[in-house]
Amino acid sequence: MNLIFQNACATYARSVVALALGLFSSRWVLQALGASDFGLYAVVGALVGFFSFLGGLLNASVARHYAFALGETGSEADQRDWFAAAFRIHLLLAVLALAVGLPAGEWAVRRVLDIPPARIGTCVQVFRLSLLAACANMLAVPFAAMYTARQRFVKLALFGLCQTAVIFSGAWWLLHADCDRLLAYAGYMSFAFAGLAAVQIVGAMCEFPACRAVFAPARRDRIRAILAFVGWTLCGGGGWIVAVNGGACVTNLFFGPAANAAYGVAQQVQYHSEQLANAMIGAFEPAVTASAGEGDGGKFRALVRQSGLLGAGLFLLVAVPLFVLLDPILALWLGTPPEGAATVCRIVLVAMAVNRLTTGQQLALNARGRIAGWQIASGCILAASVGLAALLAWRGCGMASAAWAYLAAQLGCAAATVYFARRHI
Repeated sequence: MNLIFQNACATYARSVVALALGLFSSRWVLQALGASDFGLYAVVGALVGFFSFLGGLLNASVARHYAFALGETGSEADQRDWFAAAFRIHLLLAVLALAVGLPAGEWAVRRVLDIPPARIGTCVQVFRLSLLAACANMLAVPFAAMYTARQRFVKLALFGLCQTAVIFSGAWWLLHADCDRLLAYAGYMSFAFAGLAAVQIVGAMCEFPACRAVFAPARRDRIRAILAFVGWTLCGGGGWIVAVNGGACVTNLFFGPAANAAYGVAQQVQYHSEQLANAMIGAFEPAVTASAGEGDGGKFRALVRQSGLLGAGLFLLVAVPLFVLLDPILALWLGTPPEGAATVCRIVLVAMAVNRLTTGQQLALNARGRIAGWQIASGCILAASVGLAALLAWRGCGMASAAWAYLAAQLGCAAATVYFARRHI
């Protein structure tokens, strides 16, 4: 428990600093780009959101297998086998992202999205740079997951602080840049994140012998195990990315790029709120998984209960005051918030609170690997929210249509999570 507490404090401190600096960063970026370009950056960045989110899913899957193996055998050779399998998967995915995602994304920018003709060329360049950063982060996943599995959250917090400093510095620089600020900001962020991914890779190779096995042969059974877990997780995670990015596209097509600025602000609020709430949960997750690998049922149940209570409590501790005071906070933060930003943010906060109420059940299902039915049900519910968003927008429900549809989907997902947790665990 001492290690969990230390890790939680480090992650929480990083999240507080990220929130404080992120408030200034987002305001400066909005001021520098303007509502239209800020919305364009959000909607074009959403096109690579799938690859970025897939990297997050893979990180969770790989870290889960690392941690389970540590609890089950603790063998260094076993860790090398899992790492070699994970690295092969991520290398292939990075290549596929460039080969398939690049032409598909450019086609969407040129032919599908509502982008002013004069900005299409710039948005294509923004997409390319964002995809480059996503591929670099994809390659770093097997290395970062080792830090998570071995509960090295202090070092992960340092990496996070470096990322926050990069974002803060870039936002300040953007205010004074004398160039095409949309393209300049995309280039700065992409190359900075790619550089941070490289630092993380080198650091993991130096600290963990298993991470040096980049050329070691990969066992097929390990590759299949990782891909099976990711495949089921992708059903739910893919539904989430369809819901978020599909909602952004629906908003763009019905209400134009300026309306996407409100969703860009909501994404910032969601990100920073979840970072604070995740501080304790992230410290519990590898311990929960390792206890499942050890077969210690009492310890497993105790950790699941504690993480569930803390997950909901910590998020509500942040979300309730934010919900009540959102209007003055947005005015203080952004000066002149985009139209509809407060409404969208409040709906998103409620949707996040619904999701957080099932934190313990989610961790238990993941640790035991009983995720297939749960992820399929969640993915289908979330993907269906795009159709609901379009229907609501068509029926005149306004620019918050996608947010209302997302809230409805999260209510359905919470019900599915409780059902499958009670059934399997």
